Amino acid sequence: MATNYPGSLDTGTEQPSPLSTTEMDDAGFEHDVVHTNHSEAIIALETKVGIGSSTAVADSVLAGTGAGTSGWSTAPSLTGLTINGNAVGEVETDWTPSFAVGVTVGNGTVSGTYQRVNEFVIVQGSFILGSTSAITGNVRTDLPVNAANTFELSNGTIVQIVDSSASRYYRGSGRAQNASSVNLHVLKADTAGNDCIHSTGFSSSTPMTWASGDRFVWLSIYRTA
Repeated sequence: MATNYPGSLDTGTEQPSPLSTTEMDDAGFEHDVVHTNHSEAIIALETKVGIGSSTAVADSVLAGTGAGTSGWSTAPSLTGLTINGNAVGEVETDWTPSFAVGVTVGNGTVSGTYQRVNEFVIVQGSFILGSTSAITGNVRTDLPVNAANTFELSNGTIVQIVDSSASRYYRGSGRAQNASSVNLHVLKADTAGNDCIHSTGFSSSTPMTWASGDRFVWLSIYRTA
């Protein structure tokens, strides 16, 4: 007879509790066997928990701090944690956006990142025009992860356009094409003279005449499908 731990939990068979009337050579209570089982279980538990001197405090958890070491922490660092299939604190991932319409990339620079936090995705994208790049019309970009709701995707997208030669910045918004792509718009004053603004698509001359070094960046935050 030996301890089951750490393969499985011991029971009263492996770790019996002798009574005051129990003899040390009674079946199942043999003195050497009981002590051996206790020792094996204690050593297995120490190996599993590891070494490291720390004291439990309120709102702390026991976490591994290295190979064979552990300690109590109120701010543990976890990688790859999932809850109900959703990643928690997933690391930021590089992503290269693609444009369905409106952009001739040429020798321009396209870059992006995204990070998934539970059911939400945070997407950042950037395009810097090169000497052979062009904006030809309404710009539409893809998404690294499909959106659950196009209305949320539209409202969760903001755009900034930079005219590098004039050091001028324009603000814009998004308008979802579908769950996997979003149109990038610029905000303009309403011609009706009612002090309102509306969004309109890019063009070769909107919001300025595009040239090398100009850029647009966007940020989208939305729930996943």
